[in-house]
This record gives sequence, C-alpha cells and structure tokens, in this order.
Amino acid sequence: MKLPSCPVSRFVARVFAPALAAAPFSAFSAGLPTMEDPSRGQGSGILQTLQNYGYDIVMLVALTLPRSANLQGSNIAH
Repeated sequence: MKLPSCPVSRFVARVFAPALAAAPFSAFSAGLPTMEDPSRGQGSGILQTLQNYGYDIVMLVALTLPRSANLQGSNIAH
C-alpha cells in the first residue's frame, strides 16, 4: 500500500485503514439514522432526487437569512 505524502494523511491511513478493514460491515450501519426523502418527493431518478434535496437546502437558507438579519438588527438597536 502506497501511503500519501501529507503527514496527516499518512497518519490517518496508518491508523484508520486497518481499523476499518477489521470492523464488520454491520458495525457501520448499526443504529445510524437513515436519510428521509426530500419534501418534494423521491423523484423518478437520481438527478430529480438531488434537485429536490437542493430545493430543500435553498428553502432552509431562505428561511435562515431573514432570521439572522433580524438578530443582527436587534443587536445594533440596543
């Protein structure tokens, strides 16, 4: 196995690669949450599903920006 040239990457490769190889596959999925479908539905293909997730992300940002502007405005007034 050829190790990366970056010291941090080399450390990660030496420490975590054997641990990941030794862990059973079921350990990776045990008790982890699953991702929900986007609010606009699963879609008919991977591209449409990614677009639906993108729509959710844009809506989340659109709802967060006015709230952060409101908080900044209230800090300036006091």
